Formats: sequence, C-alpha cells, structure tokens
Amino acid sequence: MNELASAYRQLSEQLNRSAGAAPSGEFAGKADLAVRALVYGWRSVFVARRLLRGGSGVLVELGSGLGPFGLVAGAAGRPVRLVDAASKILEEAPDFFAAFDVEAPTLVRGDMSKHLDEGGEAVLPYSALEWAGSSGARRDRLVRALRSGRLLIVERGTKEGGAFVQGLRDGVQGRVGGPCPERSTCALAERPKDWCHFTWSVRPGPLTQRISDKAGRRWNALHVSWVRSGSPGPDGVVLWKRPEGKRKLVVGVCTWGGLERWVSERRDREATEALEELESGDRVRREGGEMRGDGVRVRSHGEVRRVAAIGDVGVGTRAVDDL
Repeated sequence: MNELASAYRQLSEQLNRSAGAAPSGEFAGKADLAVRALVYGWRSVFVARRLLRGGSGVLVELGSGLGPFGLVAGAAGRPVRLVDAASKILEEAPDFFAAFDVEAPTLVRGDMSKHLDEGGEAVLPYSALEWAGSSGARRDRLVRALRSGRLLIVERGTKEGGAFVQGLRDGVQGRVGGPCPERSTCALAERPKDWCHFTWSVRPGPLTQRISDKAGRRWNALHVSWVRSGSPGPDGVVLWKRPEGKRKLVVGVCTWGGLERWVSERRDREATEALEELESGDRVRREGGEMRGDGVRVRSHGEVRRVAAIGDVGVGTRAVDDL
C-alpha cells in the first residue's frame, strides 16, 4: 500500500506540473501501472459511463492508455480499437479488459493523427490537448473533425483544459452536440477568470479510497471539460451548483441567451429542493421564475424542469466500484 500511495503522489505531482495534461504513456513498474488503472482508470471509467452514448459501431479510443472509455463501450458489446504511441502501456490493455470479463480490444500502436478521421466513433480522453499543444494546424484539424465526424473530446477541468475545449467549441461556432445549447460562442467567453467545466461528486471503492487517503490526495470531486460532435439542443445545461452564504442556493446554467443564475432561498424549501436535485451536466429548462438583481428567483418545482440527466450506461459484469 505504501508503494501504491507513493506512485499515486508522483503521478499526481506530474499532472500538476503539466497543468493537467495526461501523464506519459510510459510507466515505471507495477505500482505505477496499478495506480493508473485503479485511480486514474477508475475516474476515467466514471466519466465514460456518463458521456458515452449507446451504439453498435466501433469505438476508437485515441491516446487510450489502458482504454477506460473502450472498456465501457466493450462492456456494452461494442467492438473497440485502442490507439496509442506508447506500446508499453497499450500492451497491458487486454489484461485490463479481461479483469472485467470484457472482450479484448484491437490494439494499434501509432500517432493518433493517422487515425483521427477513421470511421466509427472516436474518443480523445485527456489526449487532445497533449497532442495539439499550441499548434494551430492541429487544433484546426480537431475543429474539422468535430464538425464532420462522431467525436468526443474530454479534458481535465483545469483552466488550461477548459480554455482549450472552449477554443475548439468556438471554432465550430457553437454547433456541437454537447454539452452546450446552440450559441455562436461559449457563454463563459466574457469571463476571463472562469472556464467551462463540470464537477461531479465521486466515491471510489475501498481499495482506491485507501490508496488516495494514504497518498494524501482528495478523491471526492472530479472536474472535466468536454465537447462532442452533433447538433446542439435548445435546452440549458447546468454548469455548477453551490451555496451563496447561508441563505441561498445558486445554480449556474448555460443557456442560448448566456449564463443564468437560478437562485432559491433556503427558507423556501420547495424551490431549494428543486435546485438541489439538479446535477452538473444536466439538460434543463426554466418554465417560470422571477428576474431579480441576483438572478432568476425560483419559487417552486414547476418552474424548473430537468430535461435529461447526465447518463450512466454501466460497465458490464464486474462493478468498477468494487475497486
């Protein structure tokens, strides 16, 4: 356990130094690999369960590492192709899949730029920013892929990751299938100290929690930024939910018209319950409320409607949460 905790601390520090970019595909020893699977793999599976859509076609995971997004797709019966330039960690992926009784993926060692335009659905989990860097040509290629293909890009919800995703979204001129409603630019574009990201409460299984606690790392909140190909919807999307002082609960919602603040007073139990039920990433619609100086004052359940909750498609025969 001490060795696992030490490996976790080192990987975590590497992430901090790289401003949230993905850790190197190479790994040093079994403890390092175990942490990638148990801690980072588990957290990525949690995100995949929420963001992947159903389907039967091949899922291509680019910059895959062990292939956590492919694991979720494979558990749902889809064929999976993993592409990564780091052969050492890629070769461990079949054992990762076998541990969950999921059919082994097809492995492709190579730069993801050669496979970005292949058929099927492509996912870039924490790899697009690392690949594109400051290259305008590579960022333009990602924009073109978002416009024309079936593409899901996920980055860590850091300032750098969020700004990168916002830039891609603006390059597509807002016409993306998620997470935002249809608008020409990101609703947070005029807020230089803020960036688009979603925060989800997570609780790992007992083994992962022991590693995290011993390493002195927090595990109870996960921050991600993401963008997906497709047609935008008319509904708003919950960005965040937080208390404001002791008397108010505030939900930030990205809408076609911009960023809205939905506010309830704690003494108004029905309105507060309506906002507490919302989660970051949910698609929502406001059907009432009174505009005040601090935002839209919600008075009842009927004034707020959740159109679609952020999804959870499951991971197959062995619960990842057991880890």
